[in-house]
Amino acid sequence: MGAPHDYSPEQALQLLLRKLRAYDVQLAQQIQSAIDAGKDVKEEDLTTRGRKSRVYRKTVRFTDEEALHVAVSALQACFVEQALFVNSADKNFRPAALRAVSRDGVGSEKVVEIEIQTETQISREDQPTLRLSPISEDEVEQQKRNVTHLYALATFDSE
Repeated sequence: MGAPHDYSPEQALQLLLRKLRAYDVQLAQQIQSAIDAGKDVKEEDLTTRGRKSRVYRKTVRFTDEEALHVAVSALQACFVEQALFVNSADKNFRPAALRAVSRDGVGSEKVVEIEIQTETQISREDQPTLRLSPISEDEVEQQKRNVTHLYALATFDSE
């Protein structure tokens, strides 16, 4: 069960989105896109006279509390899971050499970059990449605590 709060899910969601926009507009847009995607639900068409009813999927808006959980999950992916991925990649790449016939680079940090656009998007040759750098375990643990605290602030009694 969620903790009692003196604010509504709608107020919490608006405050979180406002703080995200002030912190990082692009991150706020990504979180908003995740919320705007909505959720799929099954609906049944009961207007078919005498025939078998038709069941279909429909995308509906998240409730404010559900949207808060989507936002917190997305923030966890950004600040915790991505950091764990980068640290794992760094750990796995360190023993690798830079060239097949050389031991150059063994044991050193490798540059890990990802393309920002997906393969299906047409991009220019000078399209920037995002460099991923290892994050200290202390920072990752702090981010985990931050997300846990945020989740507690965004959880309400559903009764």
